[in-house]
Amino acid sequence: MKIEIRRRKLADVPVLEHFANDSRRLIFFQHGIFGDKDRIAHLLSSSFVKKGYHVVSVDARKHGARAEEPFLSKNKVASELELFDVVEKTALDIVKVHERFFVEKYSRFDILGVSMGAYVTYRTSAVTERVETLIALLGSPDFSATAFNGFTEEDHEKHQDRIAKERKRIDRMNPARDPGSLNFTRAILLSGKEDVIIPSKHTARFVEDLLGKDVVFRTYDTGHRIVRPMHKELLELLEPS
Repeated sequence: MKIEIRRRKLADVPVLEHFANDSRRLIFFQHGIFGDKDRIAHLLSSSFVKKGYHVVSVDARKHGARAEEPFLSKNKVASELELFDVVEKTALDIVKVHERFFVEKYSRFDILGVSMGAYVTYRTSAVTERVETLIALLGSPDFSATAFNGFTEEDHEKHQDRIAKERKRIDRMNPARDPGSLNFTRAILLSGKEDVIIPSKHTARFVEDLLGKDVVFRTYDTGHRIVRPMHKELLELLEPS
């Protein structure tokens, strides 16, 4: 199979595409904090093209080809304060790119996100009804429970006003408060058993609220990292190519 590769800007959003002439489904890839479209594409794209996908990897707001501070210098505290602004705006970017450039060929799409990118997948499914399969790797649907987890007591005291303001946004967006707000046909949620950055317990609780929906939840012997068994089972869970 020949895999075509194309870089371009779509509605000012930098994307990296991997596809074949006979690609039948569309999927958007969303990387984690301080990552970029190239990194996630290198990790996953070829295996998804072989499953019949046209893969569109997207640079999140203030990342990759559109990098800005505080993400450019990887300032962890400042970046976490802006994280959910990035999540919200990137989700809207994905919907815009789909509607303007792909909807005629692919009326619906799948979306995969890792870590911060998983937040984007959840948010995207709340702002469009065109998500078929939602794939969240090493993520949490409980935005409020995981926000600012890495902050020290000093960080909380120093930024308490900004944190209070951001928490209002995060609570408004939080899928765990209203699971019915998400629009998807199927969800695949894969987490690390030893993940202390985004613990799997948040997803486990969320899945209990999604009874009656087609949801697969698995955990693996890893921390905050994609491992081979996770990747392998993910491909097996996708519909046959």
